[in-house]
Amino acid sequence: MVFFSKLKISAKLLISSAVFLIPMSIMMYFIYSSMTSTIDKCVDEHEGIAALHPAVLLMQKVPEYFNIFLGLEAGNETYLDQQITGSIKTLEKELKRYNPEEGEVPNLSKDWENLKKIGKDDETLYEQYQNFLTEVRNLIG
Repeated sequence: MVFFSKLKISAKLLISSAVFLIPMSIMMYFIYSSMTSTIDKCVDEHEGIAALHPAVLLMQKVPEYFNIFLGLEAGNETYLDQQITGSIKTLEKELKRYNPEEGEVPNLSKDWENLKKIGKDDETLYEQYQNFLTEVRNLIG
């Protein structure tokens, strides 16, 4: 304490401010680093959710396509097929980016083409249609 009393006022202010600012700067560093990791995590989650947008579009457009295909509604079957095919390609590309293991990703393009080849009067049409939508729903889940 004797040493501190012999210092000039400017030195005392400098030491006092250092004693106050060093713990504050350490605390601010830890707060900043934890916030940065939280923001990065949120951005990654947002990108993952955005990658599933084509799957949601499929869940909307496939029933419309089959209503038109079966003659229950009027509409442009070719345009819907193009939308569905484009969504499937986008979804498969995103799935390969997030899940590079080929065995776990279903081949939606092949399933969609096989589903379109089934005739209107075929008894397996409804079952295949349900299986396709179940695969898409599982991807969303």
